[in-house]
Amino acid sequence: MTLPDRLFRLIAWGATLALAIAVFVPFVIGVLAAMLAPSDVMSQDMRFWPLFPSNFMRVFTETSIGHYFLNSILIATATMVGTMVTSILAAYAFTRMEFPGRTVLFWAVLATLTVPELICIIPNYLLMAKLKLVPSIWAAIIPQLASGFTTFFLRQHFLGVPVMYDEAARLDGARHFRILVDILVPMTWPVIASMALFSFIAQWNSYLWPLIVLRGDSQTVQIALAGLQATVREQPFIDWPLILSASCVVLLPSIFMFFLAERQLVRGAGLGGLK
Repeated sequence: MTLPDRLFRLIAWGATLALAIAVFVPFVIGVLAAMLAPSDVMSQDMRFWPLFPSNFMRVFTETSIGHYFLNSILIATATMVGTMVTSILAAYAFTRMEFPGRTVLFWAVLATLTVPELICIIPNYLLMAKLKLVPSIWAAIIPQLASGFTTFFLRQHFLGVPVMYDEAARLDGARHFRILVDILVPMTWPVIASMALFSFIAQWNSYLWPLIVLRGDSQTVQIALAGLQATVREQPFIDWPLILSASCVVLLPSIFMFFLAERQLVRGAGLGGLK
Protein backbone atom coordinates (compact mmCIF):
# COMPACT_ATOMS: atom_id res chain seq x y z
CA MET A 1 0.00 0.00 0.00
CA THR A 2 1.44 3.33 -1.05
CA LEU A 3 1.84 6.32 1.27
CA PRO A 4 -1.05 8.29 -0.32
CA ASP A 5 -3.33 5.27 0.15
CA ARG A 6 -2.35 4.94 3.79
CA LEU A 7 -2.86 8.64 4.33
CA PHE A 8 -6.29 8.48 2.71
CA ARG A 9 -7.29 5.50 4.88
CA LEU A 10 -6.10 7.32 7.99
CA ILE A 11 -8.11 10.43 7.11
CA ALA A 12 -11.18 8.33 6.29
CA TRP A 13 -10.98 6.44 9.58
CA GLY A 14 -10.47 9.70 11.45
CA ALA A 15 -13.51 11.29 9.82
CA THR A 16 -15.60 8.20 10.58
CA LEU A 17 -14.51 8.23 14.23
CA ALA A 18 -15.25 11.96 14.56
CA LEU A 19 -18.72 11.47 13.05
CA ALA A 20 -19.43 8.53 15.36
CA ILE A 21 -18.40 10.56 18.40
CA ALA A 22 -20.48 13.56 17.31
CA VAL A 23 -23.58 11.38 16.91
CA PHE A 24 -23.14 8.90 19.75
CA VAL A 25 -21.79 11.00 22.63
CA PRO A 26 -24.79 13.38 22.94
CA PHE A 27 -27.10 10.36 22.94
CA VAL A 28 -25.10 8.69 25.74
CA ILE A 29 -25.10 11.92 27.75
CA GLY A 30 -28.87 12.20 27.33
CA VAL A 31 -29.43 8.61 28.53
CA LEU A 32 -27.17 9.12 31.56
CA ALA A 33 -28.79 12.46 32.41
CA ALA A 34 -32.20 10.76 32.26
CA MET A 35 -31.13 8.58 35.20
CA LEU A 36 -29.94 11.44 37.42
CA ALA A 37 -31.80 13.17 40.20
CA PRO A 38 -33.48 16.44 39.10
CA SER A 39 -31.17 18.50 41.31
CA ASP A 40 -28.04 16.85 39.89
CA VAL A 41 -28.87 17.70 36.28
CA MET A 42 -28.79 21.46 36.82
CA SER A 43 -25.79 21.52 39.16
CA GLN A 44 -22.66 23.20 37.81
CA ASP A 45 -20.50 20.16 38.57
CA MET A 46 -22.92 17.62 37.12
CA ARG A 47 -21.72 14.11 37.78
CA PHE A 48 -23.19 11.00 36.26
CA TRP A 49 -23.49 9.28 39.61
CA PRO A 50 -25.53 8.09 41.39
CA LEU A 51 -27.88 6.83 38.71
CA PHE A 52 -31.59 6.17 39.16
CA PRO A 53 -32.87 3.81 36.41
CA SER A 54 -36.27 4.05 38.10
CA ASN A 55 -36.70 7.38 36.29
CA PHE A 56 -37.78 5.39 33.25
CA MET A 57 -40.59 3.82 35.26
CA ARG A 58 -41.76 7.31 36.24
CA VAL A 59 -42.60 7.91 32.59
CA PHE A 60 -45.40 5.34 32.88
CA THR A 61 -46.41 5.97 36.50
CA GLU A 62 -46.41 9.77 36.57
CA THR A 63 -47.52 10.46 33.00
CA SER A 64 -50.05 9.00 30.55
CA ILE A 65 -47.53 8.43 27.77
CA GLY A 66 -48.11 4.67 27.89
CA HIS A 67 -51.58 5.03 26.36
CA TYR A 68 -50.36 7.37 23.63
CA PHE A 69 -47.45 5.01 23.04
CA LEU A 70 -49.88 2.28 22.00
CA ASN A 71 -51.70 4.73 19.72
CA SER A 72 -48.46 5.53 17.92
CA ILE A 73 -47.61 1.84 17.57
CA LEU A 74 -51.02 1.19 16.00
CA ILE A 75 -50.86 4.16 13.62
CA ALA A 76 -47.24 3.60 12.56
CA THR A 77 -47.72 -0.14 12.02
CA ALA A 78 -50.97 0.25 10.07
CA THR A 79 -49.43 3.00 7.93
CA MET A 80 -46.32 0.93 7.25
CA VAL A 81 -48.31 -2.14 6.20
CA GLY A 82 -50.73 -0.11 4.08
CA THR A 83 -47.96 1.87 2.40
CA MET A 84 -45.99 -1.24 1.51
CA VAL A 85 -49.06 -3.03 0.11
CA THR A 86 -50.10 -0.13 -2.12
CA SER A 87 -46.51 0.61 -3.20
CA ILE A 88 -45.68 -3.01 -4.03
CA LEU A 89 -48.85 -3.44 -6.07
CA ALA A 90 -48.33 -0.12 -7.88
CA ALA A 91 -44.67 -0.90 -8.58
CA TYR A 92 -45.66 -4.28 -10.03
CA ALA A 93 -48.29 -2.67 -12.25
CA PHE A 94 -45.78 -0.13 -13.56
CA THR A 95 -43.19 -2.80 -14.39
CA ARG A 96 -45.06 -5.96 -15.34
CA MET A 97 -48.47 -4.89 -16.66
CA GLU A 98 -49.34 -3.15 -19.91
CA PHE A 99 -52.22 -0.68 -19.82
CA PRO A 100 -53.06 2.62 -21.55
CA GLY A 101 -51.46 5.65 -19.99
CA ARG A 102 -49.00 3.69 -17.87
CA THR A 103 -46.10 6.05 -18.56
CA VAL A 104 -48.19 9.17 -18.01
CA LEU A 105 -49.56 7.78 -14.75
CA PHE A 106 -46.07 6.90 -13.55
CA TRP A 107 -44.80 10.40 -14.26
CA ALA A 108 -47.82 11.78 -12.41
CA VAL A 109 -46.90 9.66 -9.38
CA LEU A 110 -43.30 10.80 -9.71
CA ALA A 111 -44.42 14.42 -9.87
CA THR A 112 -45.96 14.10 -6.40
CA LEU A 113 -42.41 13.98 -5.01
CA THR A 114 -42.01 17.65 -5.90
CA VAL A 115 -45.10 18.70 -3.92
CA PRO A 116 -44.28 19.83 -0.34
CA GLU A 117 -46.18 17.93 2.31
CA LEU A 118 -47.46 21.14 3.89
CA ILE A 119 -49.42 21.99 0.73
CA CYS A 120 -51.44 18.77 1.10
CA ILE A 121 -52.46 19.35 4.72
CA ILE A 122 -55.55 21.49 4.01
CA PRO A 123 -56.93 19.29 1.15
CA ASN A 124 -56.34 16.14 3.22
CA TYR A 125 -58.03 17.66 6.24
CA LEU A 126 -61.04 18.78 4.21
CA LEU A 127 -61.31 15.29 2.71
CA MET A 128 -61.11 13.57 6.11
CA ALA A 129 -63.62 16.03 7.56
CA LYS A 130 -65.98 15.38 4.62
CA LEU A 131 -65.73 11.66 5.37
CA LYS A 132 -66.48 12.42 9.04
CA LEU A 133 -63.22 10.83 10.18
CA VAL A 134 -61.93 13.83 12.15
CA PRO A 135 -61.02 13.35 14.91
CA SER A 136 -60.11 9.65 14.73
CA ILE A 137 -57.10 7.41 14.23
CA TRP A 138 -58.35 6.65 10.71
CA ALA A 139 -57.79 10.27 9.74
CA ALA A 140 -54.13 9.91 10.74
CA ILE A 141 -53.70 6.65 8.80
CA ILE A 142 -55.63 6.90 5.52
CA PRO A 143 -53.81 9.89 3.90
CA GLN A 144 -50.47 8.18 4.56
CA LEU A 145 -51.31 4.88 2.86
CA ALA A 146 -49.71 5.83 -0.46
CA SER A 147 -46.14 6.95 -1.08
CA GLY A 148 -44.84 8.15 -4.42
CA PHE A 149 -41.23 7.76 -3.30
CA THR A 150 -41.69 4.17 -2.11
CA THR A 151 -43.51 3.27 -5.31
CA PHE A 152 -40.77 4.80 -7.45
CA PHE A 153 -38.00 3.13 -5.43
CA LEU A 154 -39.60 -0.32 -5.62
CA ARG A 155 -40.36 0.10 -9.32
CA GLN A 156 -36.70 0.72 -10.07
CA HIS A 157 -35.70 -2.47 -8.27
CA PHE A 158 -38.50 -4.51 -9.82
CA LEU A 159 -37.11 -3.47 -13.21
CA GLY A 160 -33.84 -5.10 -12.18
CA VAL A 161 -35.47 -8.52 -11.91
CA PRO A 162 -35.14 -10.30 -15.28
CA VAL A 163 -38.44 -10.90 -17.07
CA MET A 164 -37.35 -14.48 -17.81
CA TYR A 165 -38.40 -15.44 -14.28
CA ASP A 166 -41.93 -14.24 -15.04
CA GLU A 167 -42.02 -16.16 -18.30
CA ALA A 168 -40.86 -19.35 -16.59
CA ALA A 169 -43.55 -18.93 -13.92
CA ARG A 170 -46.24 -18.36 -16.55
CA LEU A 171 -45.26 -21.64 -18.21
CA ASP A 172 -46.11 -23.30 -14.90
CA GLY A 173 -49.49 -21.56 -14.85
CA ALA A 174 -48.66 -18.71 -12.47
CA ARG A 175 -50.59 -15.47 -12.75
CA HIS A 176 -49.73 -11.92 -11.72
CA PHE A 177 -50.32 -12.36 -7.99
CA ARG A 178 -48.24 -15.55 -7.80
CA ILE A 179 -45.42 -13.94 -9.78
CA LEU A 180 -45.39 -10.97 -7.44
CA VAL A 181 -45.48 -13.02 -4.22
CA ASP A 182 -43.17 -15.87 -5.24
CA ILE A 183 -40.64 -14.05 -7.44
CA LEU A 184 -40.48 -10.27 -7.18
CA VAL A 185 -41.04 -9.88 -3.45
CA PRO A 186 -38.47 -12.51 -2.35
CA MET A 187 -35.85 -11.26 -4.83
CA THR A 188 -36.21 -7.64 -3.70
CA TRP A 189 -36.97 -8.31 -0.04
CA PRO A 190 -34.02 -6.27 1.34
CA VAL A 191 -35.32 -3.19 -0.49
CA ILE A 192 -38.89 -3.81 0.69
CA ALA A 193 -37.71 -4.22 4.30
CA SER A 194 -35.70 -1.00 4.04
CA MET A 195 -38.67 0.95 2.75
CA ALA A 196 -40.88 -0.54 5.46
CA LEU A 197 -38.40 0.61 8.10
CA PHE A 198 -38.29 4.15 6.68
CA SER A 199 -42.08 4.25 6.51
CA PHE A 200 -42.47 3.16 10.14
CA ILE A 201 -39.91 5.64 11.47
CA ALA A 202 -41.34 8.51 9.42
CA GLN A 203 -44.85 7.88 10.73
CA TRP A 204 -43.62 7.28 14.28
CA ASN A 205 -41.88 10.66 14.28
CA SER A 206 -44.76 12.46 12.57
CA TYR A 207 -46.07 15.36 14.60
CA LEU A 208 -47.93 17.99 12.57
CA TRP A 209 -50.58 15.87 10.83
CA PRO A 210 -51.54 13.83 13.94
CA LEU A 211 -51.67 17.09 15.90
CA ILE A 212 -54.26 18.42 13.44
CA VAL A 213 -56.56 15.42 13.13
CA LEU A 214 -56.32 13.75 16.55
CA ARG A 215 -57.92 14.81 19.81
CA GLY A 216 -57.88 13.62 23.40
CA ASP A 217 -57.00 9.98 24.04
CA SER A 218 -56.39 9.23 20.35
CA GLN A 219 -53.29 11.44 20.14
CA THR A 220 -49.82 10.04 19.47
CA VAL A 221 -46.83 9.79 21.76
CA GLN A 222 -45.03 12.64 19.99
CA ILE A 223 -47.88 15.00 20.86
CA ALA A 224 -47.93 13.66 24.42
CA LEU A 225 -44.18 14.21 24.72
CA ALA A 226 -44.53 17.83 23.56
CA GLY A 227 -47.37 18.31 26.04
CA LEU A 228 -45.26 16.81 28.83
CA GLN A 229 -42.41 19.19 28.05
CA ALA A 230 -44.77 22.17 28.09
CA THR A 231 -46.31 21.08 31.41
CA VAL A 232 -42.98 20.42 33.11
CA ARG A 233 -41.53 23.73 31.90
CA GLU A 234 -44.38 25.60 33.59
CA GLN A 235 -43.41 24.22 36.99
CA PRO A 236 -41.08 26.16 39.31
CA PHE A 237 -38.47 23.38 39.10
CA ILE A 238 -38.07 21.70 35.72
CA ASP A 239 -37.85 17.92 36.02
CA TRP A 240 -35.35 17.37 33.21
CA PRO A 241 -34.74 13.67 34.02
CA LEU A 242 -38.44 12.97 33.46
CA ILE A 243 -38.38 14.74 30.09
CA LEU A 244 -35.18 12.95 29.03
CA SER A 245 -36.51 9.59 30.23
CA ALA A 246 -39.70 10.07 28.22
CA SER A 247 -37.64 11.03 25.16
CA CYS A 248 -35.55 7.86 25.51
CA VAL A 249 -38.68 5.73 25.84
CA VAL A 250 -40.13 7.30 22.69
CA LEU A 251 -36.93 6.34 20.82
CA LEU A 252 -37.21 2.64 21.66
CA PRO A 253 -39.53 1.50 18.80
CA SER A 254 -37.36 3.22 16.18
CA ILE A 255 -34.22 1.61 17.61
CA PHE A 256 -35.94 -1.77 17.81
CA MET A 257 -37.14 -1.57 14.21
CA PHE A 258 -33.67 -0.53 13.05
CA PHE A 259 -31.94 -3.51 14.68
CA LEU A 260 -34.71 -5.81 13.47
CA ALA A 261 -34.13 -4.74 9.85
CA GLU A 262 -30.44 -3.82 10.07
CA ARG A 263 -29.19 -6.62 7.83
CA GLN A 264 -31.91 -6.04 5.26
CA LEU A 265 -31.27 -2.30 5.42
CA VAL A 266 -27.59 -2.73 4.58
CA ARG A 267 -28.37 -5.18 1.79
CA GLY A 268 -31.10 -2.93 0.42
CA ALA A 269 -28.84 0.12 0.40
CA GLY A 270 -26.28 -1.69 -1.69
CA LEU A 271 -28.70 -3.45 -3.98
CA GLY A 272 -28.56 -1.73 -7.30
CA GLY A 273 -30.20 -4.43 -9.41
CA LEU A 274 -30.20 -8.12 -10.10
CA LYS A 275 -28.58 -10.03 -12.92
